[in-house]
Amino acid sequence: MVEWLDGELARQAGLSSASISLVMTGQQGPGIEFCRGVAEALLVPPDKVFRLAGLLPPVPERDERTGLTFSLLEHILSGKFCGFLEMLLGV
Repeated sequence: MVEWLDGELARQAGLSSASISLVMTGQQGPGIEFCRGVAEALLVPPDKVFRLAGLLPPVPERDERTGLTFSLLEHILSGKFCGFLEMLLGV
């Protein structure tokens, strides 16, 4: 876990120390540029920070059907569709 002072986070995120302080104390909500900068500084996916900030809805829970759909989509996009079909069909 990264433990930075507000000034170091601000520097790494390309934000002012004042904006970090305002968000951290709840006096101001985080905006898109704030979240993007924090995500870049902490090396985490921006959508994760946007979701934590309430700027994106939570990721829906996957049931068996949506899990299979997402798995199929991931394989298609990665070029491994044939391997996925073989796995699915037990070939």
